[in-house]
Amino acid sequence: MRPQPIIPAILGVSLITASLSAQSPKVNESGHTLTLFADTPDIVTPIGMAVDKNDQVFVIESHTHNPPSSYAGPKGDIVKVFTDQNEDGVADSTRVFAEGLNQAMNLAFSPDGTLYALCAKALVALPDRDHDGKCDRLETVLRLETESGNAHGNWLGLDFDSEGKVYLGRGNIGSHHYRVKGKDGTLVEGYGDGGNLIRANPDGTKVEEWATGFWNPMDLKFDHKNRLMLVDNDPDGRGPNRLLEVVRGGDYGYKSVFKVKHPGVHPKVFLGSGRSPSAHPIITTMGARRSPVTKVSCEATDTSGSATTVFAFQATPVMSSEVFTRRE
Repeated sequence: MRPQPIIPAILGVSLITASLSAQSPKVNESGHTLTLFADTPDIVTPIGMAVDKNDQVFVIESHTHNPPSSYAGPKGDIVKVFTDQNEDGVADSTRVFAEGLNQAMNLAFSPDGTLYALCAKALVALPDRDHDGKCDRLETVLRLETESGNAHGNWLGLDFDSEGKVYLGRGNIGSHHYRVKGKDGTLVEGYGDGGNLIRANPDGTKVEEWATGFWNPMDLKFDHKNRLMLVDNDPDGRGPNRLLEVVRGGDYGYKSVFKVKHPGVHPKVFLGSGRSPSAHPIITTMGARRSPVTKVSCEATDTSGSATTVFAFQATPVMSSEVFTRRE
């Protein structure tokens, strides 16, 4: 198993192809390299990515994320698999794993190795039970029921904890009502509460709210100590975006129930950390665009302006807590 690069492979694709003409990106972290892993025509519009235990890179190729009416591409999103057999940092082969997803946003593997895709309004399992390298069928596990049509404000990020529970991040849908009903009848619903994080079993049972008070939780990951890190993105032009450590029952401050001409209650009203005593402070502020977070200790990407910077955060024990130090 080769070391994981500081920038995920497909993130490198989406950034490098746009920036190589201006200047070569610089890697400050020793032991890490940055390569152009894959490029057009093998991949277009990469959105979400997951890496399996064999270092195969699974990528969402988006074709349904608010395309123009004249778009001539496929009618559904595609999950492609890239393999780097000689470990030189460049993909040697690619194949299609799954097709037909709608507004797919993110990917994650469950502990048993099943790939899940989170779409704007559905959590979909992509099993390969016959091990032929292709998804057997699309299996809808949960649905987000809402009239909100904003793909940036519905389901966005997902990950699994070490016990196999799945966590789903929902973005701000204003005053629209939302409803997530588990296959066992468990229910999470509401309106006007900004975005939230729900937890469920991977079969769609035992649905429960885990935390609330987000704008748009674009990405979330458990780190090596099973801490849940979340990038909260796109605060209606007011900032700051936030990298957060999320705890059960935490309220991270944002409310949209009173939103008419202006955005709802800003987290700074609650000193930037959420009003719940159980909510942890902001680890750092982020840029104004979608910012993924990866599983290497704690790393996040700041895409503010035209530049893209990956920050690594090292946790240092201080008495009974930990302090995160940022390395650029």
